Amino acid sequence: MTKIYLDTGDIREIEKYFDCVDGFTTNPALIENKRPNSYFNHCQKMVEMAGGKSISFALIDTVGELALSQAEELANLGNNISVKIAESSTYGQSNASLISALSLRGIPLNITAIFDIEQFNRALHAVNDEAETIFSFFCGRVADTGTDPGKLISSAVKLTNGTPHKILWASTRQLFNVIEAKNSLCDIITIPSQLLENISRLDSTIPKLANEVLLDFSRATNKLNW
Repeated sequence: MTKIYLDTGDIREIEKYFDCVDGFTTNPALIENKRPNSYFNHCQKMVEMAGGKSISFALIDTVGELALSQAEELANLGNNISVKIAESSTYGQSNASLISALSLRGIPLNITAIFDIEQFNRALHAVNDEAETIFSFFCGRVADTGTDPGKLISSAVKLTNGTPHKILWASTRQLFNVIEAKNSLCDIITIPSQLLENISRLDSTIPKLANEVLLDFSRATNKLNW
């Protein structure tokens, strides 16, 4: 069963969609958009609203003792926290050494911004085999290159079979990605509120949706003058 997470930096959205999802993800860009005075304090408030459901927060520093300190502070916010770190730095270098250090400390991780199986393998070999780790693939961006992300997810699922690790479908662009995630046996898919708002459409029918479009066209044409 593929779990559905909400991808957000908005505390109000956590409250609004709490009953619709199994957990939450966020990233610095989503939180920065809310202009908080303190990143850490904003994370604390999100944890309070998450009600014990899984939630992931990214480090804002990925170098040395500062990164280790931030990871421990975030992890100490609750047992439902996963600390997010990108597999690679902005210079294209692997963060495997930091990932390994955090995993060995017992900090639950969400390895993010994974685009190919090579990145995934580096991250997989860096983590503690017994520690549950989330591996987040940016499937929407992968699809933008003309590559089928479903095949990538299926390969990762096979490689983590029998482990406590979880595979996450991120960078979700359309509702059909939920179906694709399920078909590839992905553990989790995280989606933005704009898509979550319309997720009931997955239970709709083609004729019903077609009629909605025709009604929209009709309302528009009635407002136009030749």
